[in-house]
Amino acid sequence: MSDNIGKQLLTEGKRREIAKLTSQISSRQNRLFYSVTRLVPRPFQWIVPIVMENLKKSPIKLDKLPGVNKLKKSKRFTKLIKKLPKSVRDKFAGELETQETELNLEETMTEEAVKPRIVKPLYVKYACEVGNPLFCDFPQQTVEQIADAKSCQKCRFPALLAPETKIRGSKEIYQIDNYLGHRGIGRFYQAVQISNQEALIIKEYLLPKRYFSPTETRQLKEIFLRIGGFNLADNRFQDFRLILPSEAIADANQERCYLVYHTNLYTAPTLASYLEQTGAMTSREVYQVLSQVLQSLDCLHRQKFRLRSGLVRQGIPHGNLNLETLIIVPNLQGFFIYLCDPALWEDLFYPEPNQVPARSLKQDLKDLGNLAFYLLAGDSIDRTMGYPLDPMLDANWPESVNPELKNFIFNLMELGDSLPYGKAERLRDSFASRQFDSAEMARLALLKISVNLVEKVEFTEVEKPVEEKKKRNWRQILLWIVGISSVLLVGYLIWFFLVRDRSQIKDSSVVCCVDRVSGFPTGIFSYTAKQNDTWHRVLLGENLIRQGTTLQEELAKRLNPPAKDGQEPPQIQLIYLPQASATDAIAKVRNREAYFAISNLVSVEKFYRNLIYRDLDYKIIGYDSLVFFVAFGYNQRENSIPTYLNGQITFEQLRQLYTGKITNWQELGGPDMPVKLYIPNQPEAVELFEDVVLQDRNLIREFQALQKSQQSEQQANSFVQIQPAISQPNSMTELLRGIIGDFEQEQPVGAIAFGPFSQVFNQCSVYPLALQADQKTPISPLIQNNQQPITPANDLCNNKGSYGPNLPELISQRYPLVYPLALVYLKDNRLLPVGQKFCEVMRTVEMQRLLTQTGLIPIKDLSIPRQNPETIQKKNSKNIK
Repeated sequence: MSDNIGKQLLTEGKRREIAKLTSQISSRQNRLFYSVTRLVPRPFQWIVPIVMENLKKSPIKLDKLPGVNKLKKSKRFTKLIKKLPKSVRDKFAGELETQETELNLEETMTEEAVKPRIVKPLYVKYACEVGNPLFCDFPQQTVEQIADAKSCQKCRFPALLAPETKIRGSKEIYQIDNYLGHRGIGRFYQAVQISNQEALIIKEYLLPKRYFSPTETRQLKEIFLRIGGFNLADNRFQDFRLILPSEAIADANQERCYLVYHTNLYTAPTLASYLEQTGAMTSREVYQVLSQVLQSLDCLHRQKFRLRSGLVRQGIPHGNLNLETLIIVPNLQGFFIYLCDPALWEDLFYPEPNQVPARSLKQDLKDLGNLAFYLLAGDSIDRTMGYPLDPMLDANWPESVNPELKNFIFNLMELGDSLPYGKAERLRDSFASRQFDSAEMARLALLKISVNLVEKVEFTEVEKPVEEKKKRNWRQILLWIVGISSVLLVGYLIWFFLVRDRSQIKDSSVVCCVDRVSGFPTGIFSYTAKQNDTWHRVLLGENLIRQGTTLQEELAKRLNPPAKDGQEPPQIQLIYLPQASATDAIAKVRNREAYFAISNLVSVEKFYRNLIYRDLDYKIIGYDSLVFFVAFGYNQRENSIPTYLNGQITFEQLRQLYTGKITNWQELGGPDMPVKLYIPNQPEAVELFEDVVLQDRNLIREFQALQKSQQSEQQANSFVQIQPAISQPNSMTELLRGIIGDFEQEQPVGAIAFGPFSQVFNQCSVYPLALQADQKTPISPLIQNNQQPITPANDLCNNKGSYGPNLPELISQRYPLVYPLALVYLKDNRLLPVGQKFCEVMRTVEMQRLLTQTGLIPIKDLSIPRQNPETIQKKNSKNIK
């Protein structure tokens, strides 16, 4: 046994020494080539790879050069040839005899300098000759031979899109011109928009049948349409150098999805191709890459973004940082670095989802550290051994690397303690072991070492007379004073004329009451919504606003007020026609059987984006949110689940619960009580839970498998209980009764459920938990009158007037599960503007106050003291008189 260990150690030691030596040789060759390239001015360095390529195709004939024939006949040349290595002499032996010597740059390179092509196996269920169909040329040959081919003739992998293939988007039709290449998990093409012949890029993602079942394909296409692109939640334009698609398309007939890019930046060189052409980067260049990428990550991690589904997410990890997803665009001052292909949608299409690594904000920083190391080393892989380069080997680092920059990169990779003592011992003591919790912290640390990367330039200055220097100093001081004064004056004028006026306009644009909305058509009009959905419950629920009344009755009173001064009031009658689904409700609007429909934006977007011609429009009239809640027993409050959890729960804990990994609350530090999961019978709520909480495709699959296994056991009348147990009642009332009943059993069961906040509001028998999204502060959906979040110590039943919705966090959507309620109507000027006017009514201060009493969230903080809507109406009536 000891002999085997000795042999293994000897073999591994030999392999490491060979790898170290080979890496040194390759690194020095790359640096030599790059040094020669840098002799060319930067604006003209793009010429170098073109010249090299032409030299490979048409090698230089030495005989054609002046004086070469005379040189070859000389004795000095013969002696020089004899001194060359035998391998080189053999290459030129035939050419020397025939006097046709050629200088072929590709042949004179040593074998160590040639980088072998390393293909990572992918889609192994398809017998591709190169191991990865995305790298293979045969699918393209198949399309050239058979224009309408759907799959490769050899391995049956989906073929490339043929030229002139048309792709129908939600609003435009696109046509493929030619195939450009592959990147990440997809292939991209040059295309045009048929309506205006605008050039654009289309990236294609594949869902091959050997890896994805029809059900999985359908689900992934739906998810892709919901998350395939995003923008800032406040609709501002901010260029943080992330290339985003303008449209996501799911092919209804094939296993393909597409992203449309209205920019040619996507075809610019990646850092991987840049390294192949120019070799390793210098410390200064890597510093610029780090600075720009950290700027982009800081924005991506901290800003709020709205997905295509309308959901708002606070901070999105890129999750896919590598040499292929960073694009370099040269300019006269250096270069810009753009990010592309985030993991948010790239991960959906990996054939082996179990092999997809975890994505997080901190992982982005680690990936950036590895990437910076590869840029300095000139490659990411040891080409001889096929292993990734190891940053722990000093031989893999260039000798000229800035020591502080190297230390910073180690800290990004969380290897700060691994930096060896030596020349940089003092630097290690001051910088190492520092972990960056955010991109902002990393960038601030990077700025501290920027001075050390500036090259020292020595220069001499001719001494000028003292009087001339004094005059120049006074002139500079005067210019500074005038400049600062001008800037302050301009800033004040901008504030006075723009910001001040804008705030006044904003305040004046808020309509206080329903009777101030003009132009509402008179007559009888029908509208619709999904039965038992949020609007259905809010509209018809009794006692939500006051005892014995509904929102529908209050709305009718305000649309048809009593006669005043002998004038007949407008007669407006709205007839509510509920439908079985949101799709049916919106279809009624399209078929002109209803003037408008009200639904949550998840359902609206799902229908809205599938229309070939967007004949619908929508406006947001309020918000709702998902809340997670557990039973709350006041008799045993100290032993209740909220008390043990301190009134809050994290996204990670929810993922563990709803994928079956936790079966007893003890595993989360709670009481010894089995877990039972409740799921609302509302597909939109479940869809939102999957998108925002679970996020990962593997977790969504585990959650759905848990649901199916429970259903199959119930149908088989099995006596074997699956842990944790799952229940999906038909209504929220049944769900609430089930949770309370489970807790009040002789052997209590700790149930957890989620559902719309508007349906849980004022239900004091359950406790809504504060939610903590990944690495964020926990936020409670309820807040006390003293502006403090509720705690398990609060008596929610006996002190109902002492708390209410946490409007600041809900309106700003910092609470992570807020979703909009939208009013949908046809964009047709021939129709009466019933939908538009009803939207104006619902957005008044008066109606927003009523919606808040029903448990909905207003569209914005109106900053108006809370008053009874009837009081407001009486005051306005007096003012009119």
